[in-house]
Amino acid sequence: MARRASQNQHAAPLAANLGLARPPDIYLAFSLFQAGIALGVNDAWILVTLLPAISVMSFIVIPREERYLEARFGEEYARYKASVRRWL
Repeated sequence: MARRASQNQHAAPLAANLGLARPPDIYLAFSLFQAGIALGVNDAWILVTLLPAISVMSFIVIPREERYLEARFGEEYARYKASVRRWL
């Protein structure tokens, strides 16, 4: 019962905080930053590594993060996830 009360204490900040720095925007920013560096230094290899980086984020990082957040915040996170767009 104490664990459930602890989870409820975190649910209110979840709704307020996740709307400010949305994870989809963060992943998109990382990808654009890497593309910008590649173009800025005129290095095709950095641009080529963008494809594996996007794959790792899409198939490993994001699903793992979503599983954690769903376990931690439950229905509150499920509603949040349904209200925001996917990162790509």
